[in-house]
Amino acid sequence: CRGKISKEEYGEIIRQAVDLIKKGSKESVEQLTQEMNEAAQAMRYERAAQIRDKIRDVEGLMDCVS
Repeated sequence: CRGKISKEEYGEIIRQAVDLIKKGSKESVEQLTQEMNEAAQAMRYERAAQIRDKIRDVEGLMDCVS
């Protein structure tokens, strides 16, 4: 709403949230790990770090739920 992230980034966040709900945490973490590795190989280290943080968030969320 405030323009702090792009529409594309917002869409990606929503897609990941839907995937987490539909597929569960294990598949979501596997997908995010693959994306993180691809970003690192492409030397997009900031993006890889953001994805790493999302993985930690998902894992922390699932620890609270289980």
